[in-house]
Amino acid sequence: MTCEECQALATTGDTAAAEHLAGCAACREEEAKTKAALALAAMPALSGEEAAQLGPLAASTWSAWRRAERRKSLWRSVAGLAVAAAVGGLIASAALLRASPHSSAPQRAVVAAADDPALLASDDEFDTSAYEVPWTFDSENPEGEAP
Repeated sequence: MTCEECQALATTGDTAAAEHLAGCAACREEEAKTKAALALAAMPALSGEEAAQLGPLAASTWSAWRRAERRKSLWRSVAGLAVAAAVGGLIASAALLRASPHSSAPQRAVVAAADDPALLASDDEFDTSAYEVPWTFDSENPEGEAP
């Protein structure tokens, strides 16, 4: 086993790496450096005060999360009820408009006016001079712009 292979396997507890460490001073020195670096990076043990502060942390975090979820669900249910009420109002108004006698009355009046010969005859006597257009269509000016 080479020194590079030993460095890769040293932390796994491989027996071949342990045998190589026993015979190679350079690898033993590298392993000691690695252990020292890991010891410096390790977190110190919690003091009694820190442990007391961290004890109720999980329960308070859980209760704060549940409170926030309850608020969200309350707003969701209120919004759902508001949407349902709006849809119900639209359906009810559409049903009431169909059942209303006022919606068909103007249509009957228009049909009756179109069938009345006295009203149709009065169209011939209508004076349209006030509605005449002062210019006519010019094929050279198809846009209808004034000259």
